[in-house]
Amino acid sequence: MYYQNLLMFILTFILYDNTVNIYAYRSFEVDGVETILALENEKINIECKTDVPLSYCGFVHPTGKRYSFKGQELHLGRCFNKVSVSKQDIGEWTCHLGKSAIGVETTKKIMVRIVNRVAAIKQNVTVNHGKEVTLECATTEGMRSLVYCRFEPPNGIAFSINSAVNVSNAILGKYYYPQNKSIDRGDCAVTIRSVKYEDVGSWTCGAGLDDGKEYIDVITLEVKGM
Repeated sequence: MYYQNLLMFILTFILYDNTVNIYAYRSFEVDGVETILALENEKINIECKTDVPLSYCGFVHPTGKRYSFKGQELHLGRCFNKVSVSKQDIGEWTCHLGKSAIGVETTKKIMVRIVNRVAAIKQNVTVNHGKEVTLECATTEGMRSLVYCRFEPPNGIAFSINSAVNVSNAILGKYYYPQNKSIDRGDCAVTIRSVKYEDVGSWTCGAGLDDGKEYIDVITLEVKGM
């Protein structure tokens, strides 16, 4: 299992330089690292913050290029870098936060991914044999309601699923929809009870949107103890 939590940036209105930008991308916490899912060329805001004023702040691009930040926001303990995401921006960003002119810095890692309108929250999932695991895809342009959610296992029959499926009426006795997710919120997810060897491989999640199209992504599931 992995800890994932929606953080921010759902149709967020941010005022910079007397202009209003609307950010519809989504940000999740995956294995303790903030992960931003955005469409190509979408404007995103890579932000770091603390609960105390900052003396300085800088960002390191996945290519190694460095950006410094200057602004009154430092006094509020935050800094940011606005980016129109391209393939060159994919990967791990690092921000360096200096709370004083002298002393140890605080660093934060932020992963940036370019995705389609529906994307896997975590693309590679590892779980111990016999344990429970949740696989999840989500809409990336805000919390858009799904028309349907379906999965294609690597070995077995494809199935559709929603919140009506719980532990007591699990599909094939092993697949159910997690309680903390919502089709109306754009979550296409399935929890697998007691993972078996047959579950190893590539899982395709498919989500129907209101444009009449299905959007897919692939999640690779590995099982320890094989």
